[in-house]
Amino acid sequence: KATYEKKSARTVERVVLTGGGARLLGISPYAEKHLGMPVVIDSPFKTVEYDPAQEPVLASLAPSFSVAVGLGLRELI
Repeated sequence: KATYEKKSARTVERVVLTGGGARLLGISPYAEKHLGMPVVIDSPFKTVEYDPAQEPVLASLAPSFSVAVGLGLRELI
């Protein structure tokens, strides 16, 4: 954290977990405790339109699709 803040002249305010590892049981509170800052699990679907009926399924699987959604969006941007 300190190295990044020195090099970039920006303050780290939170940690964002993505990918399948973000689904590890207890990883968020563990990281928050040891890093001393807020930790959030992000969803790659937050900028993608999808059927709201799929929300329960996507909520639990979303982190695992981070790379796939990112690559798909890369072609669109």
